[in-house]
Amino acid sequence: MRFGMMIALCVLVVLPATAVVAKSAPNARFLTVYGPATAPFGYLAFCERYRADCRLEPGPRSIHLTAKRWDDLEAINEVVNRTVVPTSDLRLYGTVERWDYPGRAGDCEDYVLQKRRLLIG
Repeated sequence: MRFGMMIALCVLVVLPATAVVAKSAPNARFLTVYGPATAPFGYLAFCERYRADCRLEPGPRSIHLTAKRWDDLEAINEVVNRTVVPTSDLRLYGTVERWDYPGRAGDCEDYVLQKRRLLIG
């Protein structure tokens, strides 16, 4: 259960890091692919500070979403959304981009990292 939920949340964080750089023409149905993108700087710096939290562990590629798992997802989502005040990294850390576990405040990726940590725990 832990690994599957972690994967679901990681997709929100890591997928943009492994996606391709693309450009869309007006009225185009598909994006033009230019090649692989590098991982975001904030992610790389986060993994330097929290190496154990960035290790990949083998596990199932999918899990069955039971009522209990859904309840866990909703509860963690609610707790983090209720307790973390949305704040920019510039205001919080004095820098444009920093991925970290939020205390009382954080921005979008901080919310995801906290939700991921709670789901794993």
